[in-house]
Amino acid sequence: MKKMVFSLILCLSVLFICSAAYAADFEITGGIDFGKDKISTFDSSKTITGTADEGMEIKIEVYDGEDDLKEDYSFVVGISGLFSQTVDFDLGENYIVVSSEDCDKTEDVIVNRKETAIKKALEEGVYLPGSVK
Repeated sequence: MKKMVFSLILCLSVLFICSAAYAADFEITGGIDFGKDKISTFDSSKTITGTADEGMEIKIEVYDGEDDLKEDYSFVVGISGLFSQTVDFDLGENYIVVSSEDCDKTEDVIVNRKETAIKKALEEGVYLPGSVK
């Protein structure tokens, strides 16, 4: 009887450890740096790329500065384990949320899109400290 109980506990332990080691997850690998709270860009769009387990459903939502949902995308990751989605930005703050209910994970960032006139002014003007009087 003791051997049977020990065997059952051992099997359940192995099953628990193996399932914990293979927990579903996704990772953003490019396009937008989700490691920061807020980033700035002059680009009108960026392509978010990442990796995830096959069959995982990924959801990407884009909100404007007033927290109104502007765009949302939902897709299932294929056999390659790769995903990508181009998202458009309005001028000002855009709140980007990438999530999956399969692994209960959410990544978010605020992307502040600046006007291209600012970029042009910065490119045309070179200001050295102490040179303006």
